[in-house]
Amino acid sequence: MTLAQFLNLHKSLRLLLRDATDEACGELLRSRIFDAHIDRAAGASECIICLERTADVILPCVHTFCMVCIERWKGIGKSWCPLCRQPLHPDGNDVWVTPDSPAGDELRNYLLSLTESSSTSDVR
Repeated sequence: MTLAQFLNLHKSLRLLLRDATDEACGELLRSRIFDAHIDRAAGASECIICLERTADVILPCVHTFCMVCIERWKGIGKSWCPLCRQPLHPDGNDVWVTPDSPAGDELRNYLLSLTESSSTSDVR
């Protein structure tokens, strides 16, 4: 699955989840800022750091890079997005690597888990 295909799938899921009962999930997926980042990322196919490899990693801030560059970035002790400096989790659980094809409800469950962790951190 290419990054553009993933982003198109995400938009389709966003439409399906429009009437979601979880208000935090609905708010996140309908956010204008989030939509703007998705639209901008859909046009990018190469890593903006190395300009050589395909951008196959999506960070929580929706900036995209290749896995090699992000691993090097984290390897030198950086724990934030190279563009916007949004913090990254050291365990890497907040990074989405675009797979060949998502299985069943895997993508939906992942997006829901992001909103649950986001709403939990907002409460604190």
